[in-house]
Amino acid sequence: QIAHTLTTGVQQGTLHFVDLSPPPVVTEECRSLNTRQCGVHKYKGECSGVLAEDGARAVLTPAKENVRQNGRRMKEPEEPMFTITATDRHGILYHGRIRRLVPRECLRLQGYYDWQIDKIIDSTSDAQLYKQAGNGVTVNVIEAIGRLLQKADSELNTQKVSEKGIH
Repeated sequence: QIAHTLTTGVQQGTLHFVDLSPPPVVTEECRSLNTRQCGVHKYKGECSGVLAEDGARAVLTPAKENVRQNGRRMKEPEEPMFTITATDRHGILYHGRIRRLVPRECLRLQGYYDWQIDKIIDSTSDAQLYKQAGNGVTVNVIEAIGRLLQKADSELNTQKVSEKGIH
């Protein structure tokens, strides 16, 4: 009988079967669980493993399986998303599957409100929305950086004045 993918409650994560033959592929059925732990498996479906998933993960370039890049391609569950850019594609690994972020999610990550997104989605193509999100600057982040720079500047000015002895 076929053993289908086992799932647990949302809090405990999800289990998926993986065909460990190169290249590894997530499958819905367990093809074979064996006790041989070493050696090369020559045939597809000869050895399966179990992928335990603890939550959604941010993924860079989800459409490409073999990506050579500097840095991580996948984040741990509950870690913040990668920086949204116009050149990279972003996705989410969830329930053993990777999916691209939709334009609405990209715009939300840039600080847009849903009512703003609703206005521009009707008249703009998905390609333009992805570009807009990737080229955009997150206002609340820039505002926080500006406040920190302003505070540092005023502290430096105060320090210069006190060093000169002017009160």
